[in-house]
Amino acid sequence: MAIGDTPFSLIGSIGWEDGAFGDDKVDWSLGLSASWKSLDFSASYIDTSKTGDLLDATVVFSVGVSF
Repeated sequence: MAIGDTPFSLIGSIGWEDGAFGDDKVDWSLGLSASWKSLDFSASYIDTSKTGDLLDATVVFSVGVSF
């Protein structure tokens, strides 16, 4: 979803899992993305409803190129 007349877009997701990697687990992310020339940038905050050593919230940055 574009944010007004800026080069930024709001990105996000929400999911529910009951099986392979968690029982009754909700995961979600919220972030920003932008493009400049052939480069795509994004930063997202990601978390789950579960706690534990491998389940801490984190921030993921990415850069991609299109050609």
